[in-house]
Amino acid sequence: MSKFLFIDVGLLLSAQGIPAQEVMNANLELANRGSLAEQFVGQQLLYSKPEYVNPELYYWHPPKSQGQAEVDFLYVSGNTIIPVEVKAGSTGTIKSLQSYVIKKQADLAVRVSSGKPSVNELVAKSAGKERDFKLINLPFYLVNRLGSLLATGNAQE
Repeated sequence: MSKFLFIDVGLLLSAQGIPAQEVMNANLELANRGSLAEQFVGQQLLYSKPEYVNPELYYWHPPKSQGQAEVDFLYVSGNTIIPVEVKAGSTGTIKSLQSYVIKKQADLAVRVSSGKPSVNELVAKSAGKERDFKLINLPFYLVNRLGSLLATGNAQE
C-alpha cells in the first residue's frame, strides 16, 4: 500500500503543534516521537534514490483476519523488497518484521533506530513458524545510505 508523508519534518511539527525551537533546543528528542522518527526516515528513503527514479513509499500490513502487524516501509533494492521498521528509541520488538519475514519468505530486514549499526543473524517466529533472516540495524544518520550499503553488500556482512 502507498505510504503518505508530509513534505518535510517541519510541516509535521506544525501539524502536531510542536514549536521547532523545542527540537533545536534538544528539549524534544527524536527518540520520544515515533511519528517524527517515521517522518524523518520516510523522507530519507524517498529522496535517497537517483533523481530519475519516481519517489514512492509503500508499507505492508496483512489482511485483518491475519493479525495486526504493520511494517513501516518497503524498500526496493534491485529485485528485492526489503521491509524497514522504524523504532524511535534504541530498543523495541520487531514482531511485525518477523511476521513479514515469514509470510513473504524474506531473507533480509532493516530496523532503523537510535542504536548502533550492526548486522544480526536471527530467527523469525510467528504463528508457529520459523525462518532464518538477516537483520540490519541502521542508525537514523545512515538511513540515506541504505541503498548504497545494500548495493555494495557492506550492510550484509
